[in-house]
Amino acid sequence: MHPEQSVSGPVSQAALARMLGVSDTAVRKAIAKGRIRRCPDGLIAADEALADWRRNAGQPRRAGVPKTNETNPESQEGDAPPPCSGPSIADLQRASLALKAQRQEIDLEARRDELVERSKAERAIFEFARRMRDAWTNWPARIAAPLAAPLGADPHAVEAALAAEARRHLDKLARHPLPKFDAAR
Repeated sequence: MHPEQSVSGPVSQAALARMLGVSDTAVRKAIAKGRIRRCPDGLIAADEALADWRRNAGQPRRAGVPKTNETNPESQEGDAPPPCSGPSIADLQRASLALKAQRQEIDLEARRDELVERSKAERAIFEFARRMRDAWTNWPARIAAPLAAPLGADPHAVEAALAAEARRHLDKLARHPLPKFDAAR
């Protein structure tokens, strides 16, 4: 049965829930909050309850906006509710759940060691690049004498030539931009 249909006489909470197309819990909450009234015998007057339900639950609730005209003493029973502005409670709850899920995902990734603090990652890259630069700048002095001997060349000249080439190569590498770390996956 639909809430728009007319039924007279007292009904049970479960019967009213079926008429309204909602759960027993929704009806129980409406009774607890005084939006639907019970008769002295514990049953519910169907016509009165349907009217109460339409009056109290007809419009979606919005955050910060009164849901009934009870807060506006100048309004009359037939007045339309004030225009809604802002997100609905359901929208806010969905956004809150999405943020909570994102936080949980980040926590899980951190526990799996899939996340590293940005400052630590940048420091590790800097240290690695420094070690590579130092290895390249020390390489000509280490390799010049063993390389010059079989060629019969002057070891100092070979070291100077290798050092110049190593510096040129490092300068060329330094011109390439560093990779950007962004949050996009």
